[in-house]
Amino acid sequence: MSSRWRRRQKIYRREMGTGVSFFSNIDLFHSKAASWRDMLHIGLGPKLANVEEIPKVCRNEVLEWNQQVQRLGSLLLGLLSEGLGLSAGKLQELKCLKTRVMVGHYYPYCPQPNMTVGLTSHTDP
Repeated sequence: MSSRWRRRQKIYRREMGTGVSFFSNIDLFHSKAASWRDMLHIGLGPKLANVEEIPKVCRNEVLEWNQQVQRLGSLLLGLLSEGLGLSAGKLQELKCLKTRVMVGHYYPYCPQPNMTVGLTSHTDP
């Protein structure tokens, strides 16, 4: 077993919401076709995932992105609140920045593309 797979195996789980998850074919048991992709799912808020579970190769970047998106979100929510005629902090008081998730998709090379049907249609929240 490669060291790359062993690192993934530590966080491999099909349930999201567990901090950090790595999985393949998330809709395997719900869709007519398997999605040919791997996903890394990292919960950033309201409770930050265990930092040690975030893959080292992207840990610093994920944490920096989380800080910057909180700053940007706060600024935008303040402007939006004011634009709606509310106090600048109203949307933040309603905890509109509370939940944050980062999801990374990897579409590996398919050795037999004629045997697959591609990806299922989806929407992002």
